[in-house]
Amino acid sequence: MSRNRVVNVKASYLPTPYYSLIFFTFFSILYPNFCQMEFIHFCVIFLLISILFIFSRYSVSVNSGKKGPAEKPALF
Repeated sequence: MSRNRVVNVKASYLPTPYYSLIFFTFFSILYPNFCQMEFIHFCVIFLLISILFIFSRYSVSVNSGKKGPAEKPALF
């Protein structure tokens, strides 16, 4: 049971960078000046979106595996 939960957590945050790439391409199509931003700005946006998806998916997958009353994640 605990091994399955660990596998679910690992599988849930593997495709996280793809969401930030989709976000970046979406905004680059809408706003052409978005592509001309500095590389550091892209890295900051990439990291923020990746961290957001990791924490949201991790808290959902951990809470869904519990049988007892749901506890709030420690970070929120």
